[in-house]
Amino acid sequence: MIYDIKYKDVIGNDLTIQQLKNCEEYLKVFYIQEKEHKEEIYYRGDLMGINHYNQENEEHQDIIKSYQLNKEQWINIVEYELFLDYKLERKYHYRIEGNLTGIDLALIAPNNDIIGHGYKEADGRYDYSQTKKYYWDRAINTKRELFDCTYREDTGTLLELYWNNFHIDEDGQESFVLLNTKEDIQELRTLTGMTEALATYYMHADIVPAF
Repeated sequence: MIYDIKYKDVIGNDLTIQQLKNCEEYLKVFYIQEKEHKEEIYYRGDLMGINHYNQENEEHQDIIKSYQLNKEQWINIVEYELFLDYKLERKYHYRIEGNLTGIDLALIAPNNDIIGHGYKEADGRYDYSQTKKYYWDRAINTKRELFDCTYREDTGTLLELYWNNFHIDEDGQESFVLLNTKEDIQELRTLTGMTEALATYYMHADIVPAF
């Protein structure tokens, strides 16, 4: 199989072959017809792990077996699912012997902003301490989200929706909090123009949307 190969630093900037010797950590990215097939992650010259993009709906254990003769320590299998115009990314973390250790989830808006991210244990339970959701409007604030949501670590119910108003006051003096009530959901919709389904999404910790 013929790949197009690029090298990148850990934040995604392209690197030349000459620049690699000055990088402690870098990615070697393999493309097939401009789609990412896999990324090899190197640290101090050693291959540490693989991000494999599962474009063909392959069985996870079959993918893992195809790498087990190499020297990497772990493999992440990345899959995508569409919900209307939003893209859900699931990143399954495996040890190279095949044991699942956890799943990262992220919901990505059509403009590629991440509006929610979280983590599930290997048994499927959310670790709510790692769940966070965001709302962006670049026409109002080009650099920061307008609000973020945090959730109770024990139950996953909404702790607060913090509307920061940093575009008005960088010290946050104009900020306020919304909660999961009928009145606050309506206020959120009035402030943003978002649909009821999206407003409801922010009120709950599940990263996988219901719309």
